[in-house]
Amino acid sequence: ARHLRGQGIGDTGGLRLGRAFAAQADRTLGVAIHQRIGQFLLDGGQPDIDRLQPLLGRPSVEGLRGCLHRLAEAGYSSVITSALHPSEARSFNEAGFVEYDRLRVLSHDLRNISPPHRPLAAPVRLRRARRRDKVSALVVDARAFPTFWRLDRTAMAEAEQATPATRFRVAVNPAAGSSDGRVVGYAITGRGSGQGFLQRLATDPDVAGNGIGTALVLDALQWAARRR
Repeated sequence: ARHLRGQGIGDTGGLRLGRAFAAQADRTLGVAIHQRIGQFLLDGGQPDIDRLQPLLGRPSVEGLRGCLHRLAEAGYSSVITSALHPSEARSFNEAGFVEYDRLRVLSHDLRNISPPHRPLAAPVRLRRARRRDKVSALVVDARAFPTFWRLDRTAMAEAEQATPATRFRVAVNPAAGSSDGRVVGYAITGRGSGQGFLQRLATDPDVAGNGIGTALVLDALQWAARRR
């Protein structure tokens, strides 16, 4: 069975969060990727999950139903959009989509950034990510998230490129047997149009509770505040 994960109408590169919706199809076949399906473009990401990207604006109910029919014929067994604002979801609901998950957006005014109650546990430290760190960051991401929510190389690159300015930081443990240390957490923060965005945050479950996630969030907030 193939599953299709989509980028929702009105979605801004993963920066907007609202509701996610899913619809079930019936048939199971093989399917090629990187092809146009009605108003959408299939673009392969993970081996068994592809993205559904809109080529036009908000689709009609008839257009969505046509796309679902063609995707079912192509062998997909389910379709999942990414986050949609409730106002954007009406045509999807009418086409048979149902709520799959609910996401929330948190904001910070960057005026009072309090230090953590407990400092980052030694010897872990934060530094700028190097090219070779990104493979290790993906390993951490896979350990931190269920399969559906994990990033692959393409998705990580998109998170970095979603805003004009980007900060990629890693938390490393120098005592882990490597000269550069083992990556145990990372954060991708972006800035654009006067706003900052914490695009991605992940820490290795084996080191949970040591203040690594808090340190990465604080680092992101401080960077965004300096560039307001």
